[in-house]
Order: sequence, then C-alpha cells, then structure tokens
Amino acid sequence: MQYSILEFGAIADGKTLCTDALNKTIQAVAEAGGGYAVVPAGRFLTGSVRILSNVYLVLEPGSVLLGTLDTDLIETLTEKEKSKPLISAVGQHDIGIIGSGIVDLQRRGTHRKYGMPMCVEFFECERVTMQGITLRNPGFFTTFTRRCTDVNYDRINIDTMDCDNGDGLDFEG
Repeated sequence: MQYSILEFGAIADGKTLCTDALNKTIQAVAEAGGGYAVVPAGRFLTGSVRILSNVYLVLEPGSVLLGTLDTDLIETLTEKEKSKPLISAVGQHDIGIIGSGIVDLQRRGTHRKYGMPMCVEFFECERVTMQGITLRNPGFFTTFTRRCTDVNYDRINIDTMDCDNGDGLDFEG
C-alpha cells in the first residue's frame, strides 16, 4: 500500500504544521498491512513523527521535512527514555526512511534556544533501513539507534556543521 501525506491534509508551504497528516498517513499504511508513506516534493513543517511496523517513510526528490522550532511539539521517545527525536520508532519491525529527500531540524547555530532534538531515533526495533536521505541541522545527535537488530544504513548524507554535539550515527546495544 502507498499513501501520500497530501491525501491526509499536508500542505507543502514550510509554514503549516503537518504533523497530524504525517502520522495519519503512517497509521493508514500500517492498518493496510504495510507499505509506503510518501512525502512528495515540497517543504513540510512537522513535530514528532512515529514510524510503525511494516511502514517505510519515503522522502521523494525535492521533499524536505522541517522540524518545528516549537520544542513542545517534539515529544520524548518514552517516559523512561527522555530523548526528543523528530522521527522515531519504538519496538517496531520492518521500518525505514528511504528516498532522496531531506530531514532538516533547523537548529543551525541557535539550537540551544530551540531545544536539542535529534533527527531520528530507533529504539528496540528489528529490520531497520535508512537509505539515500539527507539529515541536517540537528540540535543534538543526528541519529541514535539503540538496542536494534538487523540495521541497514546506506548512502546517508549528514550535515552537522553548526551543531555543538552533532554526532552522525550513534549506536548503543
């Protein structure tokens, strides 16, 4: 199954918050048995996005997911795990972020003022893929992969030039 976030109300103006549209698209793909949640070309502002089992977030050429500067809209991973990733998955399987689009947290040079979220965090997941995407301007680590198995990261471009602690790929467990 494949759904575009535009079908769920996302607006590609870089100003309108599209968090609900992204998460509803992922939910619809998961409920259909799995497939692709597609982000087409355009600039989409978002808060926390949670990937579910059997769902791949596809960032098409020219697509940019912009992390909101409102830190209240970027949720902690879990009650116990206090990190704040823009895109995450907890205990899911057969998931990923693929394509050639961009995830930009917009924390260049001023990330402390706007909090310290990560671009992506996967926690206790199985069969995780990230391929072809660009991750840039995190407030903290770019990616954090913890206690996951069967992880495949390929051709990821990472830009953390203005980040105090912008580790590229962090792994634990």
